Amino acid sequence: MTTWLTADPHWGHKLVAQDRGFDTVEEHDDTLFCTYAKAFREGDDIWWLGDMAFDGWKDRLRVVMRALPGRHHLILGNHDRAHPLNSRAQDYQATYFALGFFSVSTMARVSYKGKGALLSHFPYVGDDGDREDRFAEWRLRDMGKLLFHGHTHGREVTTTSPAGTTQVHVGLDAWGMRPVSIAEAFEAAEAI
Repeated sequence: MTTWLTADPHWGHKLVAQDRGFDTVEEHDDTLFCTYAKAFREGDDIWWLGDMAFDGWKDRLRVVMRALPGRHHLILGNHDRAHPLNSRAQDYQATYFALGFFSVSTMARVSYKGKGALLSHFPYVGDDGDREDRFAEWRLRDMGKLLFHGHTHGREVTTTSPAGTTQVHVGLDAWGMRPVSIAEAFEAAEAI
């Protein structure tokens, strides 16, 4: 059994597909699906750290969740309808469970070989490119705990917050468009 971390698949998101070098959304989504299908096995835990799908999100996630093995957990991102930053978030929570997610939350904690880390879509600090940090009210407070996150779409794997806390970006863009095992994520954190 493997625990996987991944973020920002953005199924059905034309702009993200183009930014990642794909000609079409279909090509982008098919590539992601094949990558995930090769990695995930029955008995695996998969932590999706937000921004699952865009246009046609319910239909896209229905197909993905039915076809990919493992137990899927969703940490909500700013593009996920059930994130509380959306005024009607409560109307969508049940939909994510019905689509096949085992758990749905805004943050979680994981452990591996006696070490712990927090999970959030958002880093403590940092955003997409040179943008000022958005969604500050939805970010975890930096209390010195290792954080695995998505959101930035950057290629950096690790960064350090102003308080000196390690942040590991587990988004697809930082890991060559593939999911990250929990062992790899902890190894990346220890390398800085």
